[in-house]
Amino acid sequence: MTDKLNVTSGVLHDGRKTAIVNCHLPSIKANNELIAFEILDEAGRHVGSATLVLTVYQLSLDVDADRDGFIDKENPSKSRWEWGAGGTGAILLVNNDNDDVTTDKNPDNRNCAVDGEMDLKDMSPMAVRMRGPTDLPKEYIIWLHTSSENAQRIGIFHLRDGAGSSGSNIHHVIGPAAGNMAELDWKVNPTDNTMTYNFAVEALHYPDVDFDGAVSIHLSLRKGAGKPIFEETVVFRVAPWVMTPTTLPPQEVYVSGVVEPEENSQFIRDIRQLTTRAGVKLTIAAPAQNGGSDRWMQNEVEVGYSEAPGRAPMPVAFSSPRYGGLQPFPRTKLLGPDFGHFSHYQLGEDPTSLDSFGNLEVSPPVKVNGVDYPLGRILVGSSLARGNPGRRMMDTLLNFLRAQRVQPPVLLYSDWLEVGHVDEFVTFVPATNGKGFRMLLSSPDACYRLLERLRDGGYGEAALFQGKRRQSKSQLNNWDTSHGFSLKEGAAVTVNNLLEDSSLKKQNALYQIYINENREILKKELGMTEEDIIDLPQLYREVTEPSADTPGRAAAAFPNLVNMLVLGEFLGIPKPFGPIINGTCALEQHVTSLLEPLGLSCEFLDDWYSYHVFLGEVHCGTQTRRQPSAFKWWEMTL
Repeated sequence: MTDKLNVTSGVLHDGRKTAIVNCHLPSIKANNELIAFEILDEAGRHVGSATLVLTVYQLSLDVDADRDGFIDKENPSKSRWEWGAGGTGAILLVNNDNDDVTTDKNPDNRNCAVDGEMDLKDMSPMAVRMRGPTDLPKEYIIWLHTSSENAQRIGIFHLRDGAGSSGSNIHHVIGPAAGNMAELDWKVNPTDNTMTYNFAVEALHYPDVDFDGAVSIHLSLRKGAGKPIFEETVVFRVAPWVMTPTTLPPQEVYVSGVVEPEENSQFIRDIRQLTTRAGVKLTIAAPAQNGGSDRWMQNEVEVGYSEAPGRAPMPVAFSSPRYGGLQPFPRTKLLGPDFGHFSHYQLGEDPTSLDSFGNLEVSPPVKVNGVDYPLGRILVGSSLARGNPGRRMMDTLLNFLRAQRVQPPVLLYSDWLEVGHVDEFVTFVPATNGKGFRMLLSSPDACYRLLERLRDGGYGEAALFQGKRRQSKSQLNNWDTSHGFSLKEGAAVTVNNLLEDSSLKKQNALYQIYINENREILKKELGMTEEDIIDLPQLYREVTEPSADTPGRAAAAFPNLVNMLVLGEFLGIPKPFGPIINGTCALEQHVTSLLEPLGLSCEFLDDWYSYHVFLGEVHCGTQTRRQPSAFKWWEMTL
């Protein structure tokens, strides 16, 4: 016996002997491994002999199963995928950035090609290793293959010798345009009897309702069309799209510069000052990029990220299906090298306001009843949280978010609002104590308590909203004036006016009930306590009357304080234009007293005519790219 072969024996159920041969090294040439067997009877007498002639071939399919950024050799765990810090299994990025900016503005996962060295870095390595004689026996075939379903979800490229920026040595072997299997030639080097086929693998689609994200790839040795004589399997999981909470450090702010129906140049100047103070890059979508009038950057796009071992996280812009003037902006201005982009909706679906991404927020990391959510939980506004048949996010979007698995969504009741977005009543800010953040909730009750203190302090005739109108210059007589204070004329009212407005107070008592319902949902689903929550004073007004088919819906009665831009310690808060007491806005002073002890700096931005009168605020008009979480999604325990 050679030192590359071990023979062990066992007894079959009928008493016959069987020999098990274990091979440690490949053969140098065909039929060069000989094993001589001596056959003895039960008394130990020689009754015969036999010789086994072997040719040993070695095949392996290898990936980065231990998630260190490098291909493993002979990792026994490569055929399964496990979550957790000690888990195993390789990872694929959805290759939706654009590394070929000179020829198109489409993501790389659409072109079934490798667009140079940068594109290769977005893919995961895979190798087929062959060891043994220079030729396989006749009729034996080696196949690399996956299921036909998986071939629509991934691309596999063979990198021949010299493959690099030139596509001439790169062959697309598996994918939508190439099929689900490829035959590999046995071409070992005669000098050392080895051969390694290098491959690059990309994902084309994120996990979804019909795709759990796991992809199996197989390497088989077959004789003709028979069953595999040998087969190895590796499992990849497609990296999810991950949202970033407002508590993560900001890296870039996006805002839309519009000229109609009301230009927002002063607002952009204020945002520029704020981002400069915060040390954050500012990118402005010019009128030519927003149709001249689409100011709702938050509703158009959400910038998250995807991540795989061995490379930096890639920011990825997720476009909403709202069909606004900003629709081309994420693809034409954000998509590029190492900046991905995608959209997700079904043709023919009719989106509502709840499908815009102001209705898509995510909490900071939380722990709930002993369960960790290290990447937080997504918050989605709906009618379903109350069991109503009203508006809700389309199933296509909500199912997609659930399929990512790492940030399980929480449904909140937002259908009571005209726009219907969660960012109209909740946000999160970093804090220097406690859990490291606070949840801010809008509160009509807190607003009335503040107004009552002002009245009791002798400031009942102090005016709010002085010099402001309920309409911009471009808005004519198209709003109803029968609810609450006037919507058309001057907006100025006194503290006493607000406290004596029984209709407004009745409306806000109902809105407070809705917010309290959301408060309890958030406490339960995010593991929050009252100590983690700060109530910001806010009133809402009914802007659509109830009908037989729909309830009356509300909007902020003055710039919505919770709808702020959070840039680390710097907060860009809608300026409320409250009563001036001793030279200071009482609403601003109250909010500052709540937030500055957390180590935060409050900057109040005038968005009255540029956003507020159109039923939005600072957060609605901005989008922020943030530093990805330091936590690796594959280390979650699921």
